[in-house]
Amino acid sequence: RIMGILFSYTLNCRQEFAPLVAMRLIQVNLTHGLSAVASVGFSAFALLLCNAFGDIKLGIRLAKLSLKLMEKYQSREWSARVYVSVYGFCLSWTEPWRPLLKKLLVGHRLGLAGGDIEFSMLCAATHSSMSVHSGVNLEEVCSDSEAFLKMMSTYKQSNMMQFLRPNLQFAFNLSGRCQDPLVLNGEAMNFNELLQQAVEEKNGTVEAVLYFIQLVLESYMLQYDSAAKTAIKLGDHPSLNSFSPFATGPLCLHMGIVLAINSKNGKVSKANKWLKKLKVFAKHSSTSFMNKVHFVDAEMDVAKEKYDRAAIKYERSIECASLAGFWHEMGFASERYAMLLQRIGKKEESLQRLEKTVHAYEKWGAKTKVQMLQPSLQNLSHELNQKQQVPHPPMEIPPKWKGGRTTSTGSKSTSSHNGQTTITSTTAPTADTSETG
Repeated sequence: RIMGILFSYTLNCRQEFAPLVAMRLIQVNLTHGLSAVASVGFSAFALLLCNAFGDIKLGIRLAKLSLKLMEKYQSREWSARVYVSVYGFCLSWTEPWRPLLKKLLVGHRLGLAGGDIEFSMLCAATHSSMSVHSGVNLEEVCSDSEAFLKMMSTYKQSNMMQFLRPNLQFAFNLSGRCQDPLVLNGEAMNFNELLQQAVEEKNGTVEAVLYFIQLVLESYMLQYDSAAKTAIKLGDHPSLNSFSPFATGPLCLHMGIVLAINSKNGKVSKANKWLKKLKVFAKHSSTSFMNKVHFVDAEMDVAKEKYDRAAIKYERSIECASLAGFWHEMGFASERYAMLLQRIGKKEESLQRLEKTVHAYEKWGAKTKVQMLQPSLQNLSHELNQKQQVPHPPMEIPPKWKGGRTTSTGSKSTSSHNGQTTITSTTAPTADTSETG
C-alpha cells in the first residue's frame, strides 16, 4: 500500500525512482502472493513500459492483466489508480481516444465513491487533457473542466489543480474567453505564477506541461518565433517521458511544425526527429497519429519548396483528422494548406480551403480562430470578386462608320400574288458613334 501511494509522487517529482518503486511493488506481489494492490503494481509498471521505455506491446499486456486482477479481487479502492494508468496512459497508445473518455469518468466516480480522492481528481485532470487533444468541443471542455476544478478546490487537491489549469486556460483562450489569446493568463491561471510554483516545488511534470501547452497555443496562433523559443526549452525536458500518448502525439506534431517552419535553406533534420517518432506511434494507432505524420511531412516539403508533394500530404492529413474527429487538427492543417495555395497563386482554391477551415474551427468551438480568419476570408473574397467584375474593353468602331450617322436611301420592290400586292423595303445599316459600346 505504501509503495502504491509512493509511485505517483516519484513519477511527478523524482522520476529516477519511479521504475524502482513499480518493480519492487510487483516483486513483493510475486514473492508473497497476489492481492488487491497487485493491480496497482502491474498498471504502474505498464505505464512505465509504454511511456518511458517504449515497449508498448508488453505494456498493453500488463495493463489488461491489471484490469483482470482488479475484477478478480473486487478492489474498488484502487479503481481510480488503475483506470487512470490503463485508460489514460496505456490503452490510449492503441485505441481511439474519444471512447476512453467515458472510462476515465468511471474511474473518477469510483475514486470518489471509494474515498481515493487524489486519484479521482487525477482521472478528472486526465479527462480534461484528453478532451482538449481529442478535438472535443471547447465549450464542453470548459464546462467539464470548471466543474472538476471546483471539486478539486473543495477537496483541497492543489497538486491536481496544477495539471488541470493549463488545459482549461488553453480552452478559454481559443474559445474567446480571455483578453489576450496569445498568453496563458486569465480565469484559470497565471502562467508565470504557476511556473514559479512548479520550479519551487521541483515538480518537473507540471513545468513540462506548462511549456507544452504554451507551445501548442503559439503554434495555433501562428506565433512561430516565440514558439521556436518555447520548443528549445521543451525539447530535452526530462519530464517528457511521463507524458501520456494524447499529449506526446500533439507534442511531436507541433514541435515538428514549428521546427520545419523555422528551418533555413530547407534543412529540416530537427523536424525530422519528431516525424520519426510519430511514424513509430502510427504503427500502433493510425487513427490517432497518422494525420500528424502527414501534417509534419507536408510542412517539411513546404520548407524544401516541394509544393506539389506538400499539397497531397496536407489533403491526406485533413482526411485522416476528419475520420478521427480531430476538428482542431483538421482545421489547423486546412489553414496551413490555404496559406500554401495563396502563396503559389491559387487564390480561388485558397478561398475554398479557408471556408472549410472556418467550418472545422466552428465545430471545435474555437471562436478566437474563426475571428482571426474572417479578415483574410473577406479580403480574399473581395479580391476575387473584383477580378470577375473587370469591365470589357470598348468595341472598336469600323473606320467607314466614324464621323457621324451613315444612311442609305435603299430601294423598294413590289410583287403581286393572288391579287395582293407586297412591298419589300431594303435599307442599308446605320451607325451612330455616340451609341457605340
